[in-house]
Amino acid sequence: MPTRKTKISEEILKKLPELIQTDDAFRQRLFGILLEHMPSRKEFNEILERIDDAIEYQKEQMEAIREINRRQEEHTKAIRELSQRQEEHSKVLEEHIKAIRELSQRQEEHS
Repeated sequence: MPTRKTKISEEILKKLPELIQTDDAFRQRLFGILLEHMPSRKEFNEILERIDDAIEYQKEQMEAIREINRRQEEHTKAIRELSQRQEEHSKVLEEHIKAIRELSQRQEEHS
């Protein structure tokens, strides 16, 4: 349920355009309040500089992330290649072990 302050605020907001157009004292007071709370040109420029710095920092971070991802892809590719070679060597080793067993078996048969 809206509070009394909320209701009053809603009523003021409804009347605001009319008050700005018709009531000089209200308009001057409102603009005075706005000017008092708005940043100065220097403060505004500082805000813009901080935004620019944040954007530049974000760009640098994104570039660093891209570089990390590129390196990770290279490492993943290298790991896959090593894994494939290991599988090939395992197959060759199995073939050699099989051949050695066969030779050993033949040797036992001849003995």
